[in-house]
Amino acid sequence: MFFMIMVNNSGDSRFTYWALEHARWDGLTPTDLVFPFFLFISGASVYFALSRRKAEGTSIPSLIWTIIRRGTLIILIGILLHSIPDLQEIKNFNWANFFIYMRFPGVLQRIGLVYIIVSLLFLKFDTKTLKYIAISLLVLFYLLMRFVPVPGVGPASFGPAINLESWLDRVLLGSNHLYQNTYFWDPEGILSTLPAIGTGILGLLTGEILKSSIGNREKLFYMLRNGSLYLALGILAWVFLMPSNKNLWSSTFVLITAGLANLLLSGFFYLIDMRQNTSWTKPFVIFGTNSILVYILAEFMETALSYIQIPNSQGKTLGIFHWVYESIFYPLFPSHYFAAMAWSFTYALLYLPILWVFYKNRWFLKI
Repeated sequence: MFFMIMVNNSGDSRFTYWALEHARWDGLTPTDLVFPFFLFISGASVYFALSRRKAEGTSIPSLIWTIIRRGTLIILIGILLHSIPDLQEIKNFNWANFFIYMRFPGVLQRIGLVYIIVSLLFLKFDTKTLKYIAISLLVLFYLLMRFVPVPGVGPASFGPAINLESWLDRVLLGSNHLYQNTYFWDPEGILSTLPAIGTGILGLLTGEILKSSIGNREKLFYMLRNGSLYLALGILAWVFLMPSNKNLWSSTFVLITAGLANLLLSGFFYLIDMRQNTSWTKPFVIFGTNSILVYILAEFMETALSYIQIPNSQGKTLGIFHWVYESIFYPLFPSHYFAAMAWSFTYALLYLPILWVFYKNRWFLKI
């Protein structure tokens, strides 16, 4: 979550290190790992939460209602966050445009949808079957994207705006309701939800390993083995079948990111659970225990801070976010890239004392 806030709030998008940017289309950067890692660990948490509730004797209808209510609320919050107008939009606001250009897909929307589907699948099937479902979803997405012609466009393609995923979003949602930087495709579109569900299931399978009664050495071995296997398969598939692409959430992207998530989690498991090295973990625990809250706050404040306008040294008015960067961080560092990174790091760090108060008082946003 800390890294997500950083990459979403660069001091100056013209001067951003490549590691803090998404790949423009095909490829992979550290920033591209943030969202799939979150979906992966969400899948793991589904196993922990629902297996406990089932063991406690909670009825299946009650669990289904809780899952659908929680997931739907996350989706609605995501749509609402996208709909909050910035200062320029407020000046020209009218209700007609508000609904005409409302974006339907998004990060929280994908989280909510994947949570609902993965949770319901877990209630219905055992983990062995879920493994085959994940594989089937990845294969199905590849076959659809690789071989199905795009109506009105041409042969199957992995290119931006001319692929089956983009076409389906435009037909079912309408261009006005897609990612506002393009209006031709959406990085959280409909068809790419299929492999995103695969990410959640692979995370759930890791959750099963972590919650099992086997020893810590065996848990570490299985996570390292699975991570290495996913990563190797993903790289081979990237070379021979389809590119790794976060915008399409391609099947190769799922395998590579799930592999890296397993390997990184293995490292944390070894340090924290096996070696009991916890002296450095508290800030991350504070962020993690209120992850949805801090995401909502950061997304809301990005827009809200644009309402506060301050004149700079040239007499031009800027939102307070950009005014602080331009007036303090930009002159402070000789490198524009470092200045932009320093401000985004500082901005993310500003949420730590807020979350610390919530953590100290045991206030957790539970949707």
